[in-house]
Amino acid sequence: MEKEHVSFKKIKDFFSLQTFEILYIDRIKCFAYFAVKFIIGLNKLDIKILNVSYLFNNSYFSGKVNNGNPEI
Repeated sequence: MEKEHVSFKKIKDFFSLQTFEILYIDRIKCFAYFAVKFIIGLNKLDIKILNVSYLFNNSYFSGKVNNGNPEI
């Protein structure tokens, strides 16, 4: 009876370990995917922000310095 219990426990541990590994590998893959997507999105956002600030600096501040009124 004790041996049966041990073997059952081993089988249970084996399956729980497998499901644990599968779950965490999937979670890590999912996290990595979203992290990459987030970083790419952030880079695109930064580029947009830089473009907007570049246009803003060129039009508003250069106009203000040159003529005293913004040329937008």
